[in-house]
Amino acid sequence: MAREEAQLALILFFIASVVVQAQRAVKPPSDGVVVPNIRPGTTALRQVFKTAYMKSQTFRALVDELEGSHVVVFLASGQCGGRFAGCLRLLAADDRAVSLRVVIDDFQRPEAEIASLLGHELEHAAELARAREVRDEQTMRRLFERIGQANGHGYETARATKVGRIVEREIRSWRERRAP
Repeated sequence: MAREEAQLALILFFIASVVVQAQRAVKPPSDGVVVPNIRPGTTALRQVFKTAYMKSQTFRALVDELEGSHVVVFLASGQCGGRFAGCLRLLAADDRAVSLRVVIDDFQRPEAEIASLLGHELEHAAELARAREVRDEQTMRRLFERIGQANGHGYETARATKVGRIVEREIRSWRERRAP
């Protein structure tokens, strides 16, 4: 079973690489937000991603950093287990690229909170992108042991926590400025 999962992850990784290269050559969609390295898996996540990118300077800078990196991130709705509303998983990696899956529990959450979770988890992806040595679960765990704190089911970094709070504050502030 583990071998089949590894093979599937490798196949997904190569497909993602091809898709990223192909999309760099295509015309932007009408919403103007083109980020081939970050792939929202649902319409709802795509909408929150678009809003956060357009309304949060912090989120936009983070996404732009990832776009210039060797990391491809697939965003999915779902549950991570325990009390966690978001999580990051390594799908595949080699010396050219890293493929990650971010899962966000977006069920009945306000848009600003979902944007905060996306910003938080994408900061973890950026932390990984800045550390080019990550090639598997073991090197990823060592990275987060070095830069973060254990939290029961994984690791947390102060920077990701801060980014999530800033993104939420920027989205809420934008909403409040627009309110009549």
